[in-house]
Amino acid sequence: MTTTGPRAKRSRKPAVVASPEARIEKAGTFPAPNRDPHPKAGRYGWSKVIEGLDPVTHHQDILRITAGYEFPWDYQRSLEFALFRTYCVPTISELLARTGEFEHRPQKRYDDTSLLMAELIEHGYDAERGRESLRNINRMHGKYSIDNDDMLYVLSTFVYDPLDWIDNYGWRRLHPKERLASFYFYRQVGIRMGIKDIPESFQEFHRFKLEYERKMFDYSDDNHAIGTYTLELFKSWYPKALGPGVEKVVYSLIDDRMARAFGFPKGSARMRAMSEGALRMRSALVRRFPKRRVSVSGGNATNRTYPGYPLGYRPRDLASDTDLCAAHRTGSPCSQTHTPAGRGFLDLRDGKANADANTTTAHTPHTRYTMMKPLESMPPASMCAASTDATTALHIVLPTVRSSTLTPFAAAFWSRGTAPSNRIGRVQYTNVVPIAAMKMATTTSHNGLSGTAWTE
Repeated sequence: MTTTGPRAKRSRKPAVVASPEARIEKAGTFPAPNRDPHPKAGRYGWSKVIEGLDPVTHHQDILRITAGYEFPWDYQRSLEFALFRTYCVPTISELLARTGEFEHRPQKRYDDTSLLMAELIEHGYDAERGRESLRNINRMHGKYSIDNDDMLYVLSTFVYDPLDWIDNYGWRRLHPKERLASFYFYRQVGIRMGIKDIPESFQEFHRFKLEYERKMFDYSDDNHAIGTYTLELFKSWYPKALGPGVEKVVYSLIDDRMARAFGFPKGSARMRAMSEGALRMRSALVRRFPKRRVSVSGGNATNRTYPGYPLGYRPRDLASDTDLCAAHRTGSPCSQTHTPAGRGFLDLRDGKANADANTTTAHTPHTRYTMMKPLESMPPASMCAASTDATTALHIVLPTVRSSTLTPFAAAFWSRGTAPSNRIGRVQYTNVVPIAAMKMATTTSHNGLSGTAWTE
């Protein structure tokens, strides 16, 4: 019999570094958010619902209404600028520069953060998907030694920056309970992330944020580099001809302290007035829309890194280490093998279905795919292969989904009518159409394959 010695204890620095006397708080237990709330009558029906909720105990319900029903666009934009703001801190930008993530794949890191926070808001931090999201966040942070005050500051931007944005540019002013709910929600998230000494009041946490920015905002080369990568990411979302205009708008919307910390030029007062005027014109138009009855905080079918999210995905698929390799990011030929990020997939290159999440797949970038921007616009499990079929632009590896829940870019999806796993899919990357703009055509049959086609 072969025996082994005692296993050595593993040790590493804690993810969040705090002083020895830091206060460690136990997470509270609060009701999960209502996944099917009903508004009251009128355009301000959701405000009337919020008025009847307690921001301390029902903060998950209130924030879900704010971010998912009332201000989804504003909330997303405000979080973009909130994260942008954190890069003005040299200790934060130095860590981000060291990881290389913002240099090589800023879109993916942006999408990871955005979707993980959306999962927490949509499902609640103690729901299955919420706990899975928190585990993913803690796993990412656990790789590094991060100062507690830096973590605390980033958390504060999630609380207060959306409130400031919506008060300035939203279609209505926030209810006081919405402001408190944001604080209580992210306070519980922070406790579950292991952050210490989170202030116990809305005002105290806000004072911490302002004092931290006064002391810590300072120029560094890392600030400038991370800020530039992020600015280039913002510009990549629009046609190239609009790039200089997007840059001027961003300069006009950041304050002077941020501009100095990034080493960016000061935005013009005229451009700021134009940008804010456009945002307020949008809010005046939205004010005339009927109230939203379906939350949109938990999914993004047009996501660039994870198309069709959340269909076929789990929160554990986000921020995966099994992402596109360096060759894929640069469009170079690659013969490596990759393991999908812990979920079943279908290898469609040879027409065979495979639902084994541990199977590896060799890949070579397709010429049409490598011209797409950003290159990371496929799911982690979708390490794609060049198709030798001249009639098909690309065969991809699709997440295992029912035929009724197709990925939003699927032109057609066929099922052989035998076992549910025997599915074959094809994608024609000609016109990328969000699923909301598609309609289901009549089921057809061709060469023994029955399927449901999707058209614009």
